[in-house]
Amino acid sequence: MTQRGNPITALEWTIRCAALFPSFPHSATGPAPWNLAQLTDKLGWHALHAAGQRVTGEATPAPVVDAIRAIQNRGNQAPDE
Repeated sequence: MTQRGNPITALEWTIRCAALFPSFPHSATGPAPWNLAQLTDKLGWHALHAAGQRVTGEATPAPVVDAIRAIQNRGNQAPDE
């Protein structure tokens, strides 16, 4: 079974990527913060929080929510724009 084109799976893998690092956003995660903002726009905050709980076993940290909101408030500009 392919996972291609599944935004929930993409959200979960992006959370896994971001969760590997001690801070968010972290420069080593590349476009992960922007991708999380895009996926949150598409799927909603509930999907972000539910996926985060599934992947990490914890609630979405406030700094992560704040960073995603900041990206969204900038108009979801892609990195390096």
